[in-house]
Parts: sequence; structure tokens; C-alpha cells
Amino acid sequence: MSALATEALEVACDAIDMGLTPRDLRDLIVILKLASFIDPVLLPMDVVEKLVAIASSDAETLDSLIRDFKQLGARTASATMSYYGAPADVEEILKTLTVISKLSAFKEVKTARRDEALEISIIGSWKTEVTSKLIKAFMMGAFEILGYDIKEAYVGVGSLKVLVTPKGK
Repeated sequence: MSALATEALEVACDAIDMGLTPRDLRDLIVILKLASFIDPVLLPMDVVEKLVAIASSDAETLDSLIRDFKQLGARTASATMSYYGAPADVEEILKTLTVISKLSAFKEVKTARRDEALEISIIGSWKTEVTSKLIKAFMMGAFEILGYDIKEAYVGVGSLKVLVTPKGK
């Protein structure tokens, strides 16, 4: 048992050296578990941007891609609800997902409460508005399953801000 404790402490120390907290480690484990439901593929952002540019070369293909991202968001939210339970605590989920900002193209994820609404701001390393639109579509699919509506959205190059409210409010 002491070997397991020693290994756990070594991993925790390595993570802290990399700028992660113990909570980040727990959140990362949750993210990896949830990701196993959607079979993600890790690609450099410049490759993703090239694929998006090719795939969005005409309006019909772009519309199809947006629908696909919305469906992926819904699938991801369903997996998330299976982990967290329903109804899901969106703020808890977002706290968990902010660890992604340390490991992905999401460089900063911020949340702020505005009455019954939740404002989510994401700054990323992507370089096109199309990629921002795809991330928004993903979020729309996810929040729809989680029981929320996106009331407002700002989509820019490398940034996205949405205001979500519980459905019917």
C-alpha cells in the first residue's frame, strides 16, 4: 500500500510542477472518463483549422458540419449526465471542464453568474470564426440536453461568449 501512496504523491508533485492542482487532476480523470464515450482524437490546432477550412468550403457542407458538432455536443452532454446525474449541475461541470484550458486550444474559460443566467467566455488559440461557430454549435447541443438555452452568443476569431439560462426562463 505504501508503494501506491508514494506513486500517488509523485504524480501529484509532478502535476503541481506542471501548474496543475490536485483538483485539476481529479477533473482531468473525470474528463478522460467522459471522453471515452465519444472517442476523441487528439490533433494539433493548425491541422484542425485546415480540416475545418476544407470541410466548410461551401455552405451546404458547413451546415452539415454545424449539425454534426451540435450532435456531438448532445452526445457529450448525455455522457456527462450519466456521470453527474440528471439534472446536471452546469456550474460544477464547467468547473471540471476549465482544466481543459490548461491542456487544449481553450486557453481561458471563465464563468460568471448573471441573475438566473450563466455567462461563459472562452478564449482559444483557433484562428477562424468558422471554428468558433462550430464550438458554439457543440455548446448548443450540449446545453440543450442539459436543460439550458443559449440566449445570447458572441462569436469571434479565437473567442466565444454565451449566456445560458435554464429552459423556460
